[in-house]
Amino acid sequence: MKYRIILTGMLLVFCSFMIACSGNPVESGATELTVTTTFEKDSAIFHMHISAGFINESTDVVVTRYAGTLSIINDESDKTLFSFPVRVERLMPMESVEVVLNKTGNEKEFRPLFDLMAIDMDQVIKSGEAGPIIINEAYVKIEDQTYSKVPVVTYLEETTNEDK
Repeated sequence: MKYRIILTGMLLVFCSFMIACSGNPVESGATELTVTTTFEKDSAIFHMHISAGFINESTDVVVTRYAGTLSIINDESDKTLFSFPVRVERLMPMESVEVVLNKTGNEKEFRPLFDLMAIDMDQVIKSGEAGPIIINEAYVKIEDQTYSKVPVVTYLEETTNEDK
């Protein structure tokens, strides 16, 4: 009986560890776009601001040193229109963070984005802005993800020991 309890406990610890170590716990949430316009030498300059949500969907793993690339793509041609490096130092279990990304460019650079999103470029120039607009998830691609996963208990113990 004593050995059975010990083996059951060891099996539970092992299974918890295997679950914590499998799969990608980080998912992207809604991605929102705002474009503003300024002028330089009578030419429109567009400033894109993207707000992207990232969530650690695990309940027992802390994600550290998360890095990846968020790309805005044309889903029909699979052509990348814009890419942004993304970095998050730490995501606790079930925590979500907002990452703000910025890009500036001219009409030639932004025309494919406006066409894809059915945004009237002339209207953006006249009004000075477009958005906020939720980007269809088919246009957002997360690639080149790297991260470390630490069981939450281990992470909390390490953090507590550092504070001493």
